Amino acid sequence: NFDGELEMVRFLRLIAGETEIAAVPVMIDSSKWSVLEAGLKSTQGKPIVNSISLK
Repeated sequence: NFDGELEMVRFLRLIAGETEIAAVPVMIDSSKWSVLEAGLKSTQGKPIVNSISLK
């Protein structure tokens, strides 16, 4: 069972620990609003949201 929200949070926590990556804005992309929301809540600074279709 795939949990997109949990995977987004795990990924963002992983890259936050890398100083070279953490210094640049993060681009979040998903077709699911719940995954975008989880990503936005898990980032520091101002992330970029890509491709909001809200179908």
